[in-house]
Amino acid sequence: MTQKIALISNGWLGDSIACTAAAVSIYEERGVKVDFYCKWKQLQPILGQDKRYNFVLFNESFLGNFFLKNKLKRYTKIYKEPFPWSYKEPFTSEIRRLVGCDPSPQISIDLKLKRNNLKINPQVAISRDLYSRNFGRDIDEFIRVLSMKTKIVWVGLSPHKSSKRGKRKRLIDDLQVILASEAFIGPEGGLMWLSGSVGVPTIYFSENIEDVNKKIKSGNAWSSLGAENIWGSEIHCCLPPFCTNELAIEKIEGHLSNIKNNLI
Repeated sequence: MTQKIALISNGWLGDSIACTAAAVSIYEERGVKVDFYCKWKQLQPILGQDKRYNFVLFNESFLGNFFLKNKLKRYTKIYKEPFPWSYKEPFTSEIRRLVGCDPSPQISIDLKLKRNNLKINPQVAISRDLYSRNFGRDIDEFIRVLSMKTKIVWVGLSPHKSSKRGKRKRLIDDLQVILASEAFIGPEGGLMWLSGSVGVPTIYFSENIEDVNKKIKSGNAWSSLGAENIWGSEIHCCLPPFCTNELAIEKIEGHLSNIKNNLI
């Protein structure tokens, strides 16, 4: 009997990207194409390009969940995103372990538009989330100083909107900007996951990781969150939590210099 497998992700946008690691591994290790259920409409034009699984959009409403339950009756195996995550290892490793695959952390999104085929502009893509997740940092001053050193292009939602309210935002437009930039800068979160998954160097603020680490009952957020845990520190740069703007700019300059010199 041919297996029919469903993988359901109902967490944050970045968590959904992490869960595709399991869908890809099931395809590569078992030869089975998974139906990947995701609630983020703005991810459909992006993840839908990856032919290693089938992207299926579902609605979280009462009626949507009713239809989802009926759909799931046809599957021989159903996997669900962990809730809560264990924070004992990178999310990509945990979800792969859950489905019985090799728990390697790295992940990629197979896009039609390849970064290697694009002209990389001398600019950095910066997430507007810096304002809503500033943790007391003077973002205006940070941007003022950074803009004197490199060109800045903004991506993501307006600061007053949460990702829950941004499902009409065309994330693929932001992705095209990110792909054509030297690096992505922003807080640890969904756009960091997206940038890293398409091979763009990321420089990310880590206050969110420290905040999560204080709230979880077990595990260690520092070993599970952030691009360095997924793709390594040679390509990605984690800024120290609550570091000064001066130190953040210094580290960003160094990382960008390595990128321009083709060292990473």
